[in-house]
Parts: sequence; C-alpha cells; structure tokens
Amino acid sequence: MLGPQRYADVVESHGRRLHELGPGVVGFDRAGAILALDSLNGIGVAIARGEVVRMAGERPDYTTDVWRCDRIVGEDQDHYCRRSAREAEEFIHSYPDPGDGEVLYVLVISSGAEGLRRAA
Repeated sequence: MLGPQRYADVVESHGRRLHELGPGVVGFDRAGAILALDSLNGIGVAIARGEVVRMAGERPDYTTDVWRCDRIVGEDQDHYCRRSAREAEEFIHSYPDPGDGEVLYVLVISSGAEGLRRAA
C-alpha cells in the first residue's frame, strides 16, 4: 500500500527514534510531524493522541503537553480520521516550539474503533 509506505518513508527520513522512551517510539520536529500527518491522509488511520517530547541534550523527556482525539459514537471512520488529523495539526502549529529541534511530537495512531466517546 502506498500510504503506509509513505509514512514509513517519512519516519525514516524525518523521524527520530526515541528508544529511551520505548520500542517503536518516534518523534518528529514540527515540519516532520506535518509531513507524517500528510502521509497518513486517506489511508484510514486516525491520530488518537500525541505527546510532546523535549530533548535535554541527547536525552528525550515527555512533557505534560498532550492532545487527544477520541472517536465520537456514531462518527464514521473517515470523518474521525480527517478530524483527528486536523486537530493534531492545529495543536502542533499552535505549540510554542522554538524550531531548534528541542521539541519533538510523537503521534499515536489508531485504525479501529477503540477510544469511542459519546458526543458532548
């Protein structure tokens, strides 16, 4: 599939593996995170949440800054995927990021119905 391969290519070219935080954890700077979001567009995955990591030298540390996007009961998967990507992009663009590579964004993707919530 082209979509998953595009994401894998973005991870390889723009991601930073953060083994200290767990297996498979990848952080992106702002531009890389936006590319990663774009690479996931249209392939049926949602950005369930995201976490901000600050680099202290070579050591990554999670901050308490996170975003979450749960699927609303009755929301179809396509709408959820688009909404979650939009909310992730808005968070990333609004986050106070000095642009020096110290701030990284970890995307947590979801392809199923987990995390359903009732509409408010």
